[in-house]
Amino acid sequence: IPPVITCTPLLNTSSFSARTLIANISDQSGIPFSGTGMPRVYWRINSTGNWNYTTGTALTGTQVSFTFGSGVALHDTVYYYIVAQDNAPIPNASALPGFGSTITSVNPPASTVPTPPYAYIVIKPISGVIPVGMGKTYATLTDAVNDFNSCELVGPVTFELYDNSYPSETFPIVINPAVGLGISHPLVIRPKAGVTSVVSGSSATGILKINGAD
Repeated sequence: IPPVITCTPLLNTSSFSARTLIANISDQSGIPFSGTGMPRVYWRINSTGNWNYTTGTALTGTQVSFTFGSGVALHDTVYYYIVAQDNAPIPNASALPGFGSTITSVNPPASTVPTPPYAYIVIKPISGVIPVGMGKTYATLTDAVNDFNSCELVGPVTFELYDNSYPSETFPIVINPAVGLGISHPLVIRPKAGVTSVVSGSSATGILKINGAD
């Protein structure tokens, strides 16, 4: 029976630094943490890059730490998967994700890469008070929210509306649960002081939709 591997996949990030992935790897015969059979993460930058690997570091219990993903640039995609084998006389190996993979050992030349592997994208950071209106950072609230959905919040974000009306919106305007969005990094949409802003139109589902909200 090959090792059982579980992990929480990494979210998109605005960081260019190497990242740390924590996986749980368990097997009745144990997992080797010396020699050539140590757990590995195979990773590459974009779909045309070469596959690299990093070996895992044992933490407490069944937890194993992997650090990888340096050398990226904005909009790069990092693909990765985990491989582990056990201490059986003839080792059994498994991969996560396992879809479409054929893994016979932690050494991959005779193996088939999972289809698809895990992936994360290097995205823009966003924070601060950002003006929205004609001639501003974003011309429309639609533009502002669409960009927001593809960014990581590294601080609170306020979209400040400068115009009295916003006639060129595309409805529904959908706010997704962006990376970093939370109590310490909220999103606020408000008119600029002294301005009364009207965002109006028609939609079968809503003018402003907040996905994942209670």
